Amino acid sequence: MKNVADLTREHWQGQRAEGGFHIYHQKMPIVATTLELLREHGPAGPAFWRFGREDRQNLWEAIGNPRRDAALARRAEEGRRRLAQQAAERAAQRPACADCGAKFTDDRWKTSVAVDWGGGDSHPHLCDDCKRVFYALLRCFWTGFHAGRGVSDEADGVCVAGELI
Repeated sequence: MKNVADLTREHWQGQRAEGGFHIYHQKMPIVATTLELLREHGPAGPAFWRFGREDRQNLWEAIGNPRRDAALARRAEEGRRRLAQQAAERAAQRPACADCGAKFTDDRWKTSVAVDWGGGDSHPHLCDDCKRVFYALLRCFWTGFHAGRGVSDEADGVCVAGELI
């Protein structure tokens, strides 16, 4: 079998790739065995030798490229780790509401830092809920002030002497 492997090397030998595996583009895996090995280990056991490898393997491992699979799994894990780190860094930079401390949503964050040469965001340091409460209080005070009284009924509650109830 060793002589056959040496004579057919150009047909099965892959090229070393970055990551410690081989690329077998336009190459064919040549797997050999003997009847004695098949009798001893069975068709699912380590009875097969793929040319270019040191040890005998089961058929699925012999025709596969486990080093490539391992390198691809490592690369995918590194990608997942990098994405998780970027997400953690982004979460650490995410601003929080100055009133209640809640972290801004992505939309609220974009709105709070958007450059608008028009009116812009009047209160970029508040979350949407606190901003709604602020505007309800402002409406309440404004309505009460113009009506000449300190009390105004609103849909969100009642403003009595400057407090939305």
